[in-house]
Amino acid sequence: MAPLPPLPAGGCTLPGPRGFTIVEVVVALVLLASGALAVVAATAGALRAVRSADIERGAVVSARNRLEMLASIGCAQLDGGAAVDSTGQVGETWYVAAGHSGLRLATDRVRYADRGSQRTVILHRVIVC
Repeated sequence: MAPLPPLPAGGCTLPGPRGFTIVEVVVALVLLASGALAVVAATAGALRAVRSADIERGAVVSARNRLEMLASIGCAQLDGGAAVDSTGQVGETWYVAAGHSGLRLATDRVRYADRGSQRTVILHRVIVC
């Protein structure tokens, strides 16, 4: 077995520098910041999608309620019409078409604004007279 080399005069030291350089720290911070910005952007997109879904759900509920109301009144009173909500952002029109064998087709169309564009929900219901 070969003899071990002698220890340096200053004692035992580790080879190379210890710690991180400023460049490594800056790169790590840039990567961390870009990841945080991606999370913020994804959250903002999710919030916009939830808001759009909530507006559309309100339009569908409005149309469904109108069709239920039309189905609950007598067939002699079935008629079309229109309504606008108090903010003027949601407009609703409905009409009833005569069908065969005492059936009527009620159609409700709700128009609403979502992120700068007009959207429309249309629901139909068959009413037995």
